[in-house]
Amino acid sequence: MKVERLRLLQTWLLLALLPGAAAAIFYFGQPSEPGRAAVLGLSLPRLFTGAFFLLILAGILGLLLSSRRSPSKFSVLTSRLDERLNHPGTFLAACWAALSAVLICSEAYLLTYLSLPAHLRAWIIWSGWLALLTLVGLILLYPRQSNRLCASIWERLRHPAHWGTPLQRKTFSILVLIGLVYFIIFIPPNLLNTKDLETFQKHGGDEKITYPPLTWMLTPGSTAEETVYRLLIYEDYHYGYPFYALSALVILPSRLVFGMDFAAHTQVNLLLLRQLISILPMILAALLLVYLQTRFKAPLRAILIYLLLLSLPPVIGNNIRFWHPDALLTLSAVLVIAFLDRDQLRFGSSFFAAAVFCGLAAGIKLYGFFFFLAVGGYLLAGLRRRRVTWSGVLWRGAAFLLIMVLTIALTNPFLFYQPARQRMLDILAEKNQEMSTGYLQPDPYQIYQPGLAAWLPFLEDHYANVVFLGFLAVSLLVGGWKGRSPAVNWLTLAWFLPLSGYLFTFVAVKSVHYWLPVMLPFFSGAFGLADAADDAVGATGKPPVISPILWQVIWLVVLAVVSIQMITNLEKAIHTIAGSISGA
Repeated sequence: MKVERLRLLQTWLLLALLPGAAAAIFYFGQPSEPGRAAVLGLSLPRLFTGAFFLLILAGILGLLLSSRRSPSKFSVLTSRLDERLNHPGTFLAACWAALSAVLICSEAYLLTYLSLPAHLRAWIIWSGWLALLTLVGLILLYPRQSNRLCASIWERLRHPAHWGTPLQRKTFSILVLIGLVYFIIFIPPNLLNTKDLETFQKHGGDEKITYPPLTWMLTPGSTAEETVYRLLIYEDYHYGYPFYALSALVILPSRLVFGMDFAAHTQVNLLLLRQLISILPMILAALLLVYLQTRFKAPLRAILIYLLLLSLPPVIGNNIRFWHPDALLTLSAVLVIAFLDRDQLRFGSSFFAAAVFCGLAAGIKLYGFFFFLAVGGYLLAGLRRRRVTWSGVLWRGAAFLLIMVLTIALTNPFLFYQPARQRMLDILAEKNQEMSTGYLQPDPYQIYQPGLAAWLPFLEDHYANVVFLGFLAVSLLVGGWKGRSPAVNWLTLAWFLPLSGYLFTFVAVKSVHYWLPVMLPFFSGAFGLADAADDAVGATGKPPVISPILWQVIWLVVLAVVSIQMITNLEKAIHTIAGSISGA
């Protein structure tokens, strides 16, 4: 082992040991409550906790002494670890683990002001310091891996070849330009009805219910405990914490600029929230779906799919004065499909990244739990193709579920606070009853009814007629069988079936945004039949199965059906935007 490397390790161990000793002194210097003290003025749980951390400190001290007394033996102890961390994948995983530990410790520290025992604060700070020190240590001890990782990222950002072919880059640029124009179009209507708090209260709709908890989060209390309570316990659990946390980040500049009076600047705040929480994630979700279906290799097809998705009437409605979590939820769902597709049955980091976004979708609005068929089918596909054994299916499935649950818990810190957790369960029970029976108001037209017969007219009115919906189902099936993106199409169907089945069977309240997370991927498969025709005619280098004439007929039918739907979408979009502006 080189002298410089040994000194770095010794410095790391010393920097870990000294703050740990200070944490131990602080921890044992604070006695437990008189009624709970057992030994040395401490309760038994505190003694066991202190003993656990003392063992860790003793291990660090032992490593430090070993490195000084027997450098050669210490080198043998660390050589096996070096072999693993010199692998790029393992090094990157270790860095992510250290960074995650820093974030977890930060959240745990905040929770010591609410639900976790305050005496743990010293150990939590030390654990966070240890995680940060590990991250820095990895970068310093393995400079080759760090430099290689940074160079790889920089090379990908700098060199155009890493962004695909010239045709793919051109297609991407066109779609980005369309998305930018689309984003700007909604700024004027999203400035309406928010001139001041009074106007907003009259016309805010659901937004006036979610806005007060958001401003509450960014308003400091008179004590540290009250400030943390406001930040984490937002007291409106219809939607998960990620929605409110991201919304708080969006209007944080307003909070910094306008100070304590920021909540009164509704026109600025609501514009930011509507554009960046409702519109931008929907644009990104549509762009990602276009990539999954075309890989940006077919410009005309990519543009048509993009316009079809962005012109859907419920998407237009979501973009106009509607700050809700549905766009974030849709983007999370699309990212689950994207990472599973990217994994290609390797069951590596992309598979577990899908678990993170599945947890986010569940944490925002419970939708992530409906990915059970897609994930289960993906695991069975790996088994069928002999990419994984039965034991591999079990442990990878368990790991996916564990990561998903941890993501839900860590991105919803109020779950660690019992009163808030109970309030959330009460709200879920209340909403479940409300969704299954309808709102407490007259229902002369029998709108509040579950079932396919009750939902279909509603879907036809807002999304597409039953003929086009059937066309989409056939396109996804054929695209999954013979198309260019079979995994995407099968995953989309496996995502669509459980959630749509639940909505049809158990939900009586008719709201278009309930369907956005499944309908956007569903509509993205509109060219599945055309993809299969390209494959069958031999366009991909395979022997032809159908004649060129039949290929042309299939393409004409697909273009006609999609064009009619897009014209219908645009007519409804113009009507929606005009009605929104005139009714403001």
